[in-house]
Amino acid sequence: MEIQTNGTAEFLARLTKLKEAPRKGWLLAYTRTQVLFSRYEETGGGREQLAALLKGSQLLELHIFDGEKEYRYMASSSKRVQKRNQRVSREYGENCGKNVPGGWIEHVAAFPEKPDHDGESVLKEHILLETNAYQKETITMLHHIAYESKSGMAYVDDYRLVMEKEA
Repeated sequence: MEIQTNGTAEFLARLTKLKEAPRKGWLLAYTRTQVLFSRYEETGGGREQLAALLKGSQLLELHIFDGEKEYRYMASSSKRVQKRNQRVSREYGENCGKNVPGGWIEHVAAFPEKPDHDGESVLKEHILLETNAYQKETITMLHHIAYESKSGMAYVDDYRLVMEKEA
């Protein structure tokens, strides 16, 4: 497959849920050639800012997150998208252009760290990031756990990322 390096701004314009991303927080992006991880702050034209950051690379996965919600984009050629409850709303984009053959999935995860309904739980997974010898940061993955009413089986119904500084 040939990697396309043009049309990034046009492609980002097709992402309908990108406007729901946090304006300030962290950015984690996977492209065909690199992994980008940095602080993020939208200063006006968010899509243009992302296009400049990606420099025309083929975007495979994008996470923009803060302490309360996460915007997530994933390139996908699968037409299977599950919807387990009303809170989860993923969209499959057809014919998204030269950058991603097949399509994509967008999602905004915004569930609270402490469950607000019976029959729900949140599992925290902490991953230590080594930034330098004096400062350590932790990225936390919050897994939203729900339970099947008939069988009582637990399943991960959503997840989101959070950054936490270690003292």
